Amino acid sequence: HHKGAVTCMVTSLYVPPDERDLAQKGWRLYTGSVDRNIHVYETAFIGSAGVNPDDPRPIGVMKGHHSTITTLQVSRGKLFSGSLDTTIMVWCCSKFESLNSISIGGDIINGFSIIAARLYVATSDRAILVYDMENLKQVCRLQGHDAYVYCLATHSSLLTEDISTLIQNENPMFEMQQRAAQPLTFS
Repeated sequence: HHKGAVTCMVTSLYVPPDERDLAQKGWRLYTGSVDRNIHVYETAFIGSAGVNPDDPRPIGVMKGHHSTITTLQVSRGKLFSGSLDTTIMVWCCSKFESLNSISIGGDIINGFSIIAARLYVATSDRAILVYDMENLKQVCRLQGHDAYVYCLATHSSLLTEDISTLIQNENPMFEMQQRAAQPLTFS
């Protein structure tokens, strides 16, 4: 039901804030588009019997960006959207309404990643901006890329051994025993 190409999407388990509404708990698909809108689908019903597989309807539409939506992330009951309009918008996942919006100063937002209550923003000015998710205040700026930063990825896990040992043991560049025995330095 978008009126233009879908440019990004993210899935997330939706848990209603009110325990009386637990029947609404389930996986959702959020899609962003060049039409400047975000559509929300209940993924459990896509392709289910009784639902038209060629025409699943969104359960919500979020409008507010002024250009193509380029990235989406969900965390703590909020949807974060970034756009070519150089804004980050924060949406309520239960009411499909805007909670906040900030401009990052004229740079295109290419990608998001969230970890440890921080929103990492990949930008067109060769930097990664780091924001506190609660108040959307910029915490720091990571610089050093020679071109646009197009995407970000994070993975949270517990390391069970020293990271230098892990890298030396798992990195294909350390196939030779002699190289693996050399100390590894990194920054």
